[in-house]
Amino acid sequence: MSYHNGVVFAGCHCGDGMYQDADSWKNAWNQATNVQQIRLMGAWDAETGKYLPQFNPQLKGFHGNGVWESFTDSNGVLWAGGDIATSLGAYGVQNTVGFARFAPRDSAAPMVPTNLQVSVDNATDKLSWTKSAESGVVYQIIRDNRVVGSTSESTFSLNHQDGARYFVRAMDSAGNISASTPVVLSPVTPSTPATPTPEIISQKVVSTGDQWQYKLGLAALDSSWKDVATTETGWSSGVSTLGWGGSNLATVIDRGDKSPISVYFRKEISVNSLDEVKKFQISTVADDGVVVYLNGKEVGRKNISAQQPTFTTYANTAPSQSSATAAPLVIDVSPNQLIEGPNVIAVETHANWRNSPISFDTQIALDREVRNPQ
Repeated sequence: MSYHNGVVFAGCHCGDGMYQDADSWKNAWNQATNVQQIRLMGAWDAETGKYLPQFNPQLKGFHGNGVWESFTDSNGVLWAGGDIATSLGAYGVQNTVGFARFAPRDSAAPMVPTNLQVSVDNATDKLSWTKSAESGVVYQIIRDNRVVGSTSESTFSLNHQDGARYFVRAMDSAGNISASTPVVLSPVTPSTPATPTPEIISQKVVSTGDQWQYKLGLAALDSSWKDVATTETGWSSGVSTLGWGGSNLATVIDRGDKSPISVYFRKEISVNSLDEVKKFQISTVADDGVVVYLNGKEVGRKNISAQQPTFTTYANTAPSQSSATAAPLVIDVSPNQLIEGPNVIAVETHANWRNSPISFDTQIALDREVRNPQ
C-alpha cells in the first residue's frame, strides 16, 4: 500500500471485482453500491474511500499472489512490484518481469488564448486571436455556446451571423481543455433600409450556461476584486447555474469542509459601438441575497441591508431556489456606465444562514439602435 497526492494505491490477491461499500465477502454483490473490475492493484480516494475506476491496470501473475509493494517516485511515476508476469501497455499485453510502472497522466489544461477579435468581410465572420504558448494545441471555436469548428491556426472564418457570441478555447493532445476567452460579439452588419427609421436589435450578452469565475468567501477579498483591471488569480471557473444544495445545478461548487456564507462571481464581457447601445439589462437570481457591480460600481442589490457587506454578511431572508428564480433581481443599467471594450460584471451572493443552499445565475440583454440594419 502507498499514498500520493490524495490517492491510496493498494495491491491485493484479487482478479475479479471490487465491491464498493460491501463489508462482507458473503453476498457482497447484494451490499455493493458499485462493482468495478480489479486486477491485482487498485486506487482509492484517500478522503472518501471511494474506488477510482480510471486507474485500472490489467496485471497478471504466475501464481496470482498479487502486488507486494508500491511507491511513487519524485517524478510522479507509480512503481509496483510483486508476482507480476504480464501487464497491459500502450501497444497491448506485454511481458512484465516482477514490476510495472505507471507514468502520471497529463492533466494540466493549456493556457487560455487571448485577444479574440471578430470582424465582418463580405458576409463572413473572421476571427483572430493570440495563440497559447504550448505547441500541438487545437483551438475550438464556440458560437452561441456551441462548438462550430476547430483549427490549429490563430484565425477562423465562417458565415456571418448578426450579434453572434464568440469564444475560443484551447485543447491539447491529451484532451485537456482551457477556459474560454471572454465573449466577443459579431458586429451587426449595416445596410440601407427602406426608411430611415432605426431598428432596435436585442442581443443576449450573457446566458444561462455561460462560464463564470468564482471564489468562496473564506476571507476578505481585496476591494479591487470587482474592477476591470483585476486578474482572477486563484479563482475557479464553472458554467451557470452554479451553487450547492439546490436542483438543476450545472456546476456544483465544492466547499470542502468549509461552510462559507458568501461566494464571489466575475465575468468579463466585451461591448463595442457604445453609441448604438440603448438598453443594458441585468437579471440575476437572489438566492439568498446578492449585490451586483458593473466595472467596480454597485448597480443593484436584493436581500442585503449592510451598506458595505463583507464575506461574513448574512442575507436578510432565505427564499427557496424556485422562488428566487421566479422573481429575479432585474436591473436596467444606464449605457453611460459601460466602457468601450472589456467590461466586468461582478456579483457577490450571500446565504441567510450557514449551510443554506445557494444558487447563482445571471443573464444580460443588450439593445442596440441600428439605423442601417441588414
